[in-house]
Formats: sequence, structure tokens, C-alpha cells
Amino acid sequence: MFYSILVGGQLYIMALCIKSALGALRVTSKSALVSTKLPNMHCVSAKLYSNSQNENSHSTSPKGFVTPSPYQPNRKPARYGYRQKLYDGGLLPRLDEEIKTLPKYNPGNAWSEKKALFGQNDYIDILGDGSIQPYENINGPRWLVGFAGNEYERTLRRLKWTGKKLAALHPKLNNDLNKRLRYLYREFNMGRRSHRSRSKKI
Repeated sequence: MFYSILVGGQLYIMALCIKSALGALRVTSKSALVSTKLPNMHCVSAKLYSNSQNENSHSTSPKGFVTPSPYQPNRKPARYGYRQKLYDGGLLPRLDEEIKTLPKYNPGNAWSEKKALFGQNDYIDILGDGSIQPYENINGPRWLVGFAGNEYERTLRRLKWTGKKLAALHPKLNNDLNKRLRYLYREFNMGRRSHRSRSKKI
């Protein structure tokens, strides 16, 4: 539809140009008729097309300014803001700036006064006068603190210390511990290889 309107407008403009040219030919004399030139129809149609494109465009930007598209952002020039750190001016450069090199290795003194005496007073007034034992700082059941032994000895010690209390308050736990103690007794005494071989001989 737009194309048909555009073509119709071009034809209308061409008709007006021809009509005005014919009118001018009638009015002017023969000498003026020789010097009169018809307007260029191709230029008129191209100008009309460009004007219609500008009117139909939704851009409100001034003439000569291209609105940046959000889908194709304006790209910066290649290597924009990059500074060459290597010298590329030619052979055997004689630069005024000093070349960056590694600093000279200077090992520190491992036996300086600060390093040699570091932490010498950290233990003062922490453990007292030395009479306290390390196991006394352990938090836990009294029958287990400072004890080292196997499961049979540990269970026997627990029943010795808390047997009456467990029998009164936790009878099932007391029964389970006694049952485990009987099993460990048989395992340690009658489950050994020496006991089995002796029983077979008898």
C-alpha cells in the first residue's frame, strides 16, 4: 500500500512539473523557450522518496545523528586504551627509563633478637606451680578421667563407681553392662587359643 501511494505521488509530481513547464513555454518568447530546461524528474522522485522515509521514521534524532541500537552497541576501536609495555621502536634501544629488574636478594637474620626470643614467656602462669596434672584439666565422668585400659577393665571400673546408681535409676543399662561384662570375661579368659588347646587335651 505504501509503495502504491509513493508511486502515485511521484506521478502526481511529474504531472505538475510538466504542466508548469508547458505553461512557461506558452508565456515566454521563442528566445526564452530555447534557454528553458525541464527539471530532472529522477532527482525530484529521489527527493520525494527520501522525504517520505524521514517522515515515516520513528526516530526523533537530529539530522546527521545515528541513534545507537540496543542490539548492536557502538563498538570501540580495536585495542582501545591498551598501552604497549614492550619496546618496539627498533634495534638496540637507548632508553632513559631504568629497566625493571628483580631486587637484589637480601636474606633476613633468622637469629635476630626478636625471632630468637619469640614466645619465651608464653607459658608463665598458665599451669600454675607444676603440681597439677594434665588429666585433671579433662572434663568428663570421674571414673573415666585419667583411665587407660581395655573394654573389660573400663566396664568393670564403671560398674564399680556407678553400679548402685545405675541399678536404682537405670536398671536396663545396668543389666546390659553386666551382660557385656560376662561376655568379655569369657572372651578374655576362655576364648584364647591356649584355653582351647588345653580343653581339647583334657
